[in-house]
Formats: sequence, C-alpha cells, structure tokens
Amino acid sequence: MLRVSACLVAIGLVAAPALAGVEVTLVGGYRTGDASFLVAADSPGVFCFAFPCFVEPATAEDAESYGLVVDVPVAERLMFELLVNRQDSELKLPQGRGFPLFFAGHGPAVDLEVSTAQIGLRRDWLRSTRVPFAAFGVGATRLETVALPFEILPPPQTLSPVDEEALSASLAGGVRLAADQRVGARVEARAYWTDLPALLGGSTWQVELSTGLALGW
Repeated sequence: MLRVSACLVAIGLVAAPALAGVEVTLVGGYRTGDASFLVAADSPGVFCFAFPCFVEPATAEDAESYGLVVDVPVAERLMFELLVNRQDSELKLPQGRGFPLFFAGHGPAVDLEVSTAQIGLRRDWLRSTRVPFAAFGVGATRLETVALPFEILPPPQTLSPVDEEALSASLAGGVRLAADQRVGARVEARAYWTDLPALLGGSTWQVELSTGLALGW
C-alpha cells in the first residue's frame, strides 16, 4: 500500500507542472436551430399526404445544448481550446399549401442530434476575477436523425436517415468569473457556421448562449 501511494504521489508531482493552468469547463446552454435541409416530397423517409407535393426545407428547432471545453495555456493569456458539444433538436417538416408532409411513423418532426468537435484558441484580457475573452474554433459537425421505418406504404423497409458530417467553425466572446480561483464560471455567446452541402440547403449559422462551471489546476 505504501509503495502504491508513493507511486501515485510521484506521478502527481511529475504531472502537476504539465497540468498547471489547464481549465476544464462543463457547459450548458440554448442554441438556435436555423439549420435547414431541402427535402423533396418523394425523398426516402418522407410521406406526402397528397401528390404532387412541393420541395420544402425541413428546419432544425431551437433546443438546449451541453458539452465540455478544455483550455491549455500556450502563452500568456493565450489558450489552446478543445470544444465538444451536442444539441438534441428536432427536424421539422413544413406544413401548409394543402400538401402536408410527414416523416413515416413520426408525424411532421423527428429527433435530430447535432454533435460538434472543434479545436482553436482563446485570448484573455486583463487579470482579475472577471476576465473578458474571445475564442474561435475549427472542426466538424455531424447532424444525424434516427432511421425511419416506412409504416404507411408496403413493403416495410428501413429508410435512409439524415447522417451528414461537415466542416464547421465558431466564434465566441464572453467573460470568465472568479477566474483567479480554482473554481469559477464561464458565460459566453458563440456563433457556429456549418458548411452543409448545397443538396441540404447550403451553409448555415447557429447562435448559442451558454454558461458553465470552470475547474482549474
């Protein structure tokens, strides 16, 4: 037991300098939907109540988001930043024009998962308990729905879901509270840009407001 404890202490002493200044933040917030997908009425997974139907954009709904941000110092007031988060939204088909559209077995909406992973930099200003900052990141965003069983027209089959990965970037600004302590808070606004293919409606923007619990070493 003493040997194990001694090994753990030694590992901690070696790792401590490497972890000095590292900050991990658990974040939660609310993000606009805005992402839109061009969906033809005869697309797999979409049922048209009456023909002919028009081509209409399906839109992602506003929803909560949550994730993790890790900041590692690379210079004075400059941090390397890793961001991963997820938004659990809904993809909703438009209604009207006398031709309502439905996801087979799900009605006009289906669950949509928006997952983002990015790397970038964060720049801090001032040195106090309230530190304003700006950050940007570049990475990838994945938009995915569940597989939709076709339950209305025979024969039964599994239809292609939305499953798209695209280049994404983000720009953020905010403030860190109690930034000179081991435990603090982070409040920010972040704009996300996703380079969706033209087939899905082209590039789109989302805006997120979030707050988080920051733990420093």
